[in-house]
Amino acid sequence: MKITEKSYKWKGSLQKRAKTNYIVLHHMAGSGSVDDIHRIHLGNGWTGIGYHFYVRKDGTVFRGRPIDAVGAHTSGYNSQALGICFEGNYETEKAMPEVQKKAGQELVSYLKGVYPNAKIKKHRDFNATACPGKNFPFEDIASGKTELTESSEIVAELGGRGIMTNVALWNVKCVSDANAYALAKAIANKTKNAPERKEKLESVNDIVWELAHRGIITDKALWLKLLEKDKDLYWLGYKCVNMTK
Repeated sequence: MKITEKSYKWKGSLQKRAKTNYIVLHHMAGSGSVDDIHRIHLGNGWTGIGYHFYVRKDGTVFRGRPIDAVGAHTSGYNSQALGICFEGNYETEKAMPEVQKKAGQELVSYLKGVYPNAKIKKHRDFNATACPGKNFPFEDIASGKTELTESSEIVAELGGRGIMTNVALWNVKCVSDANAYALAKAIANKTKNAPERKEKLESVNDIVWELAHRGIITDKALWLKLLEKDKDLYWLGYKCVNMTK
């Protein structure tokens, strides 16, 4: 996830937040740039943009206030809450663009790592408002879960973990081979980094049974044949079971 940094001219000084109990989700109730929000909030007599992050419909994530600063977005709770605003009016708009929703999920996932005890809330949970709107996909975004589906994203993820070493090979293989794509996608979305095993699983049978046990594959008979036949699939399975949990 990329966060686009911005420089703002603040009207006064910002204060640091002593605690972060909540991450509050908002909608803009309209469309516009992060600079538009900054200008509007200055016009309200505030120090400047009150949100810490702004997610546009095209999936671009902008930095607002510094992540540890007191915000201006949820009356009565700004000293203990971080605010994320989404472009759009989800009281009237029926659906959020997938790219915006995915960016929101990734941002929430990142912030959960920074503030693991913070609760994800809607603006209307605290104040008398419809924000972020009745059609806002709160549960999807608050979960912070997002599935990798693009071949290039899957290969980049597994390459970054060291599970794939020949990225160029797998970029081609995941596009041309449906089985390779399915296995790589399942591994990318269902595994986590972990120390290597002390005792390696090396036989095709052991690798297939371990993959099935984790829910990465279902048809063991099919994958026994595929891993026996295709050395690249074998090594992907080998790396997966021995480098992740």
